[in-house]
Amino acid sequence: MLPVIPAAQLKNLDSGALALSIIGTTKAISPSGADRIVDALGVATYLHRNQTRANRGGMPRAPYSEHPLRNALRALRMGVTDLDIIAAIILHDTIEDCAVSILTDYLGMDTSVLDESQIRDRAYDWMKATFGTNTTRMVEAVSNPLNSGPRQPRAVSNLRYVSHVHDAIHGDADVFIVKFVDFVDNAVGLHHNVAGIGAGVNDAMAERLAAKYFPLIHIFEAELAASYGEIMTRVSAEGLEAMVAHLAAAKETLPGLMDLAA
Repeated sequence: MLPVIPAAQLKNLDSGALALSIIGTTKAISPSGADRIVDALGVATYLHRNQTRANRGGMPRAPYSEHPLRNALRALRMGVTDLDIIAAIILHDTIEDCAVSILTDYLGMDTSVLDESQIRDRAYDWMKATFGTNTTRMVEAVSNPLNSGPRQPRAVSNLRYVSHVHDAIHGDADVFIVKFVDFVDNAVGLHHNVAGIGAGVNDAMAERLAAKYFPLIHIFEAELAASYGEIMTRVSAEGLEAMVAHLAAAKETLPGLMDLAA
């Protein structure tokens, strides 16, 4: 029997193809556990329904849901079989970006009487009840902290982001995987956004994000070395090779993107 979706490059799969591939793969891992992944797919695609991501080259803006779904299928292809991790990958941006929608649409709450911290706390409570403590723990670990105080210069914000990622993944192989596949999707393919590939309108964005993500290469390399044994219990040998290759690709492409305005 032919696979429902062939093993095409992830960048060539839309949300529907990604979801079908994730469902098929997780059913093979755990027929009963796959139901929770279907629920996570439904939640993520609904909550991100009005969001889009920047184009790659000459392609139009894409539904934001393709990002977490692509991350999840990438992890599955790396040999990840822990469905708590896969669910966390699918849901990783929902609290950070969609906490208000969780409260209004899933819980029927009036959020006008709550501050941002209270909204997040209630959204995490909902996620724990719906998807379990372990998945929620990972989502919380990779969610950017709420901003407080005056707006900071970009260099300061980038340093805080790097520190946040370091603290989130340090000594936690599960969170490492959730954040690593996110890094791959955000950073390693960033060169597709620059002029000469297509639209040519995203040079400034690519330069800004390259500067944000480049310091993470060392963070991931150091944690991969320090937690090698634990990480290898979550991925296949081929998955480890893919991780190393992605880091090498980031080292090659990101420095050039940081010099676009030079």
